Amino acid sequence: MLQEGQHVVVVAGGFVVPVNVPHMGDHPPLGIALGQILYQVVPQDRLSHHADIGHQRPYPSLVLLDLGEQEIDKITHVAILDHSVGSRPWAIIETMGITETDLEHLRRCVELAREALEDGDEPFGSVLVDAGGHVLFEDRNRVKDGDQTRHPEFEIARWAASNMDPADRAAATVYTSGEHCPMCSAAHAWVRLGRIVYAASSEQLGNWLKEWEVAPGPVNPLPVQTIAPGVEVDGPAMELAEDVQALHRKFHFPQDPA
Repeated sequence: MLQEGQHVVVVAGGFVVPVNVPHMGDHPPLGIALGQILYQVVPQDRLSHHADIGHQRPYPSLVLLDLGEQEIDKITHVAILDHSVGSRPWAIIETMGITETDLEHLRRCVELAREALEDGDEPFGSVLVDAGGHVLFEDRNRVKDGDQTRHPEFEIARWAASNMDPADRAAATVYTSGEHCPMCSAAHAWVRLGRIVYAASSEQLGNWLKEWEVAPGPVNPLPVQTIAPGVEVDGPAMELAEDVQALHRKFHFPQDPA
């Protein structure tokens, strides 16, 4: 139960994750992606939940606006939530976020990213998992030979389009070591795959590159939901951030000691 004065973060899918935020700044130093909304609970707020977190998406959510309440059937991202409730955007649902099962698949993505690095490629890896938890397809970056579209998330979208029916694609989850680039986000949305879970965000990677004085790529690293607003997204997984960061540093600075 949220208490008065506690800070919360509104995240994709209408979930609210309690966090310890010392201030209400625009971007607290907690690995929280830009675009997520901070809100401070006050005494008159009545917070409850109405959702079945066993379903993929959308999540039916009970959004409370001051002392009123409004039933929203399709809260799939912050923009919809913000539009639905105006200047005080918040919804309370059971915190789901990244589960231990998700972490297992993300660890495999990091292993694939490591394999890519060892083969002289950029360290990205991705896994496609069906609604029953079965791994259907996995791949890692293969851009070193000159085709810069050979991203694992793009390969997953191609494979899914050829091998899965629409219902199975919508119920599947794509796990990846790094958040989809705009090209891969668009491919994911066009084939109507389901949830995306990533270990490290594009924002995190951009910050690391800036810190290391490495030039960014030729494409603006927009968040998944800017490109594909209907896709449910979870990430980053802070437990794996250090591992992912180390792989990218090794790619850009191979002379550094391990």
